Amino acid sequence: GVYIESGSNPTICHNRISNGLGTGVTIADDGEGVIEDNDIFLNKLCGVEVKSGARPMVRVNRIYEGVGVGIRVGKDGGGKFMDNQIYRNSHAGVVVEWGCAPHFEGNAIFEGETDGVNCSSYSTATFVGNLISRNTLMGVVVTRHANPTFRNNT
Repeated sequence: GVYIESGSNPTICHNRISNGLGTGVTIADDGEGVIEDNDIFLNKLCGVEVKSGARPMVRVNRIYEGVGVGIRVGKDGGGKFMDNQIYRNSHAGVVVEWGCAPHFEGNAIFEGETDGVNCSSYSTATFVGNLISRNTLMGVVVTRHANPTFRNNT
């Protein structure tokens, strides 16, 4: 996988990031960067994990068939997630938790084996114009004092 931290700001484009025993891409500890047009699949944990003040731009990726969550944003993580296809993951397509405030726009979140989107623990994410469809359980779950905003999603 790929690990970005400590204020680093790389561009990761046009790669196949797969079959990792951990997370496909982790951005942590105030890391940034552009993660664009990659195939991120068949990883054991998350496809993409953002935490500890990280704020990447994650766009036009295909994040699929992971054993865990497609995208997890937690522990004060943020960033922008735009025009990604997040599908057929064994857990939720997107998990937002622990006080984070990411922005998701124009993503397709579908065919997950549990929920499409799960927001919890004081998170304040924004979801605009996403397709959230054909997930096994709920399309969207909001629990534990989360306060997300959903606009123009289908």
